Amino acid sequence: MKIKLFGKYQSFSHWLSYNGKYVAYLTLGLLLILLLRFNHRSGQRQYDYKISWVGKSFLDTTEQESLRQAVLSMGRDIDGDGQITLDIVQYEVDFAKAQTSVDADVLKGAYEQMTRLLTRLQERDCYLFLTDDASSLQFTTGILRYLDGRVAGEEDNYEYANWEQMALPLSLEGLREGCWLARRSLFEKNADYEERFPGGEALFWALAG
Repeated sequence: MKIKLFGKYQSFSHWLSYNGKYVAYLTLGLLLILLLRFNHRSGQRQYDYKISWVGKSFLDTTEQESLRQAVLSMGRDIDGDGQITLDIVQYEVDFAKAQTSVDADVLKGAYEQMTRLLTRLQERDCYLFLTDDASSLQFTTGILRYLDGRVAGEEDNYEYANWEQMALPLSLEGLREGCWLARRSLFEKNADYEERFPGGEALFWALAG
């Protein structure tokens, strides 16, 4: 027995009979895009920790290895793959030179690195920052978090907040002198830092302690 369709149901049935193949193509296309995105993400290496270096010059291989060894000894296996891994993302920014130089190449380089840094901050995928100029980093980004857990707010003008209450000196064998370790702020109310950056808080205090 055939069931008669009326009104909008009949119209939809007619439309689907003429356009069904296009709907199928569109569905398959969307599934393919989702599959490709999943494979791309699953193919990316996942790190237990990420540290962003913001300094006048890049960390050399010895300094990077010193930092990795410190994380290996003080960190933990966050993702349960049997190893402790660290991703070091570097930004070469000489804040003082960028503010005073008239050299176009220097200004261009500083602008490009700051654009990379600010873009990465928007992605909120890095909690720990290592820098040789914590004052300028806070003044430029307003992103650092107080040691007692507070975030900089309107009452202290974000970027003018007291950076010395936000960063701790980090001294490691093989690492240049004058380095400061700091944490980023999340500005939403009741932000869960441990959920967003597992193990980051414990590693901060272990390294700087």
